[in-house]
Amino acid sequence: MNWKRWVAAVFTVALVLCLTACGVQITGVSLPESLELEVGESEALTVEYTAEEEVGEEELAEAAGKLTLVWTSSDEAVATVDAEGTVTAVAAGEADITAAAKNGKLSASCHVVVGVGVTDVDAPEALELQLGKTETAELSASVLPEAATGVALTYESSDEQVATVGEDGTVTAVGEGECTIKIKAAGFGATAAQTETKVTVSTAATGITLSSEGGKLYVGNSANVQVYTSPEEASPAVAADVKYTSSDESVATVVGTTEGEAGFTVKGVKAGTATITVEYNGLTATYTVTVTKYVAPSNNGLTSTGDGTASGGSTGGATGGSTSTGGGTTGGGSNVGTGSNPNEGGAGSITDVVPGDGSWAVDGGDAEIGGRPEPAPVP
Repeated sequence: MNWKRWVAAVFTVALVLCLTACGVQITGVSLPESLELEVGESEALTVEYTAEEEVGEEELAEAAGKLTLVWTSSDEAVATVDAEGTVTAVAAGEADITAAAKNGKLSASCHVVVGVGVTDVDAPEALELQLGKTETAELSASVLPEAATGVALTYESSDEQVATVGEDGTVTAVGEGECTIKIKAAGFGATAAQTETKVTVSTAATGITLSSEGGKLYVGNSANVQVYTSPEEASPAVAADVKYTSSDESVATVVGTTEGEAGFTVKGVKAGTATITVEYNGLTATYTVTVTKYVAPSNNGLTSTGDGTASGGSTGGATGGSTSTGGGTTGGGSNVGTGSNPNEGGAGSITDVVPGDGSWAVDGGDAEIGGRPEPAPVP
């Protein structure tokens, strides 16, 4: 016999012996058609064997145990496999894992898909919309980690009478009120996550008005002015967002703002006129203030000095640093004191008392007690 033929015959016998155990010959191997793994996960592939003839499970297992398989990966950057058929996911992508007998006549493959699961959804906690102004906004939701694969986002509004949301995450205001937008993310495999965004819808202000358009102040005095939005259904102005500017800080300046409802306090600094400009979200209003210096009233240069006591008829009183008794003077009555009344013989009167010096002026009319007038009412 030719030695080459002899060698071939021996090899064939050896192969048969390799595939045969206790008379059972393995004729085929198979693997799962596909497998999904998250990066970092590992899973052992299960090999199924078939024999030429129907045999019991124990006999088939014994024959399979004598069969040596070689494992390979088409892309080890995506998935690797060890000698026992355990696959480890390395990075997102796809690879084919193959198990083959050493002679190459028996083989099977499994398509492995590697992905990154989703763990969370990132979206704004709150969103404010205004009818007549900012009526739509994008949620711009994203998933974590950024490398997550196979992600699908869905949105749902808790009250579509307040706001609706589209498939792309665009929120549209419908009516005043509050609602929540629920955002769900389905990721690779069975991974999922969700979050919510609170939406507030109000009516935009189209103008602002002040409780007064202007007023007058003495130097050192101040006035409070409120800021209102229009129309009436518009949300009140946010105090922290209102800005105030004086046309002349040396004449009048804003020294404070109110809490809660928007408003401000303007103070007179020196005589003159200044305009306070109020600005809120691009809307403006003005308050004009005229500042004057207080001047005490004149006594016309007619004074009488004495110890502050006069007698003559009826009794009255005047204060201003001294006391006058006996109000009117008739029939030549005289004032008792260190000074005398120059209007003897007529009806005398005390008017325009200068605070604190005990003197008076006589004009021959009815008595009127005068002093520093009260400051003008605060606007």
